[in-house]
Amino acid sequence: MGKDERFTGFNVNLERLAEHVVIYAKENGFEYRVNKDSTAPPSWFQIQINKKGLFRTVTGTRRSLDCIIRGHPEDFEVALGTGEWGKNIAAYGLIGVLTIGGAILAMGVGTATYKRTESQLWGSIRAKIEALRDSHKPEATPGLRAIPVASAGDIRFCTNCGEELPKTAKFCPVCGIKIR
Repeated sequence: MGKDERFTGFNVNLERLAEHVVIYAKENGFEYRVNKDSTAPPSWFQIQINKKGLFRTVTGTRRSLDCIIRGHPEDFEVALGTGEWGKNIAAYGLIGVLTIGGAILAMGVGTATYKRTESQLWGSIRAKIEALRDSHKPEATPGLRAIPVASAGDIRFCTNCGEELPKTAKFCPVCGIKIR
């Protein structure tokens, strides 16, 4: 993977953040695939975006930009990196020999394009995280209210699921219930 960034205290709806990455991919002409955790709410998403085409396949410049979102609304990480890189280096070497350097030029253009796309996606993700601040709302179950916190000295625990809670938690990072 490439660059990782951690976000703490934002209370972001991670599903909406993942949807934003998909919208970014669509609006910029990328194909995409999404995988996610099967728990509710999901604790991780993997979005793979790439541009395909005959030229990219033949020249070995097909790359994917992989976006991983993992964690919980109050504490999560976003990671961006490339896929198929090792395959591309081998393809560039072979094509470079056959085209006497043409592949090296294609590699440089491909790398610059990838870096620009990565930078733009990071900017878009950071802006969306700010826009989604405090957007996570735990699913309300009729008749349930905020759950009191059990404590053992300085350690706090969620009385709904038993998870140890950060001192400033307003919601349980595991079950999402509001803490009072």
